[in-house]
Amino acid sequence: MKTACKRINRQEFGFFLKNPYKTVYNKLGTLKYKKDINKKISIVVSSKHEKRAVKRNKIKRRLINLYQKSKLSGVVIFYVSKQSYNIQYDETKSLFEDLLGKI
Repeated sequence: MKTACKRINRQEFGFFLKNPYKTVYNKLGTLKYKKDINKKISIVVSSKHEKRAVKRNKIKRRLINLYQKSKLSGVVIFYVSKQSYNIQYDETKSLFEDLLGKI
């Protein structure tokens, strides 16, 4: 059975940013990663970049799904870039795998 990926709460988010972590960049966005036993993720999508909540939620669902399928375990904060809202799923998948490969 696949383990579910959990979200990061506010206290963990602040604690994560104060401690050292690894950052990688891509056309898709910025990924901040710290190795951990738990599999947790937070996706930051700005309403300044995309006004419609439907598109913001769609990109969140895609990235959470891709992270759950990956074998990577740790705490991840992902900042979505402006260009990523109009990218098809196949390209999103390849760019996300590229980011995971850089870690």
